[in-house]
Amino acid sequence: MRACLVSDRVEVFGDDCTARERGLDLLVVRAARSTVEGLPAGADRIYLIDPLGNTVLAFPRDPDIKKVAKDIERVLRASRIG
Repeated sequence: MRACLVSDRVEVFGDDCTARERGLDLLVVRAARSTVEGLPAGADRIYLIDPLGNTVLAFPRDPDIKKVAKDIERVLRASRIG
């Protein structure tokens, strides 16, 4: 499942219902700005987090998608899932 963690003042698709209506498998979670800014690489990143809540990878806000795919492929290969 994909989740989008946003601060109180950010508008993203309105809410979960709107995201689902648009056909997105996305959970929008609103959090205090201090929580979002407390993430390991800062608030302006894309994170890959495992089911146990560990940060696996962090990417810049506008990453090179080919590099992201390659990094995720390596993680899956190392985990023996993919």
